[in-house]
Amino acid sequence: LARNKMTPVAIHPSRKRLMGRARQPQKFAEENANYLARLPERGVANLRVDIDRGHCGNAAGAMIDMMVGAQIYKDHWMASQMMAAEERRVAGETSPLRSVIIAGNGHVRKDYGLPNHLPRKALSIGLIEVQSDQMSPADYDLERFDYVWFTPRLDDDDPCEKYKKALEQMKERYRKMRQ
Repeated sequence: LARNKMTPVAIHPSRKRLMGRARQPQKFAEENANYLARLPERGVANLRVDIDRGHCGNAAGAMIDMMVGAQIYKDHWMASQMMAAEERRVAGETSPLRSVIIAGNGHVRKDYGLPNHLPRKALSIGLIEVQSDQMSPADYDLERFDYVWFTPRLDDDDPCEKYKKALEQMKERYRKMRQ
């Protein structure tokens, strides 16, 4: 990093900030609509499907809406923090701007992730675990990223079974929060 004159910056919004927004969606409805408008329609649909699948069907309509809002807000926040960090660079610097964001695949996707919130083109690299029943690159949605790096699977455990109790607790917390 030092050789390339780059400084690490924590850019994820705080849990307090995220939960405050999640608990008061009406307060941020207009702002969230503006962030949502930056995404292609297909990207929003893909995000909703991915959230539902990622939560093993435990996230129903209003909960998915809240999670979509949180995801889009996170991406916008991280993009704005990256841009602010670039603006704080030392005046007179002649080297080209270089920024790297290391984030989860959902945040770096071209169809609904952080690249939609940046004022310039961003290179997106997805790290994809190879599935035992998908051994060809053609088996994956590669258009979501500029580049894909295939990695071995960590384990073959079914995540829906592995996190069943935690997902049920999440669903119950959300139900209580909405009362």
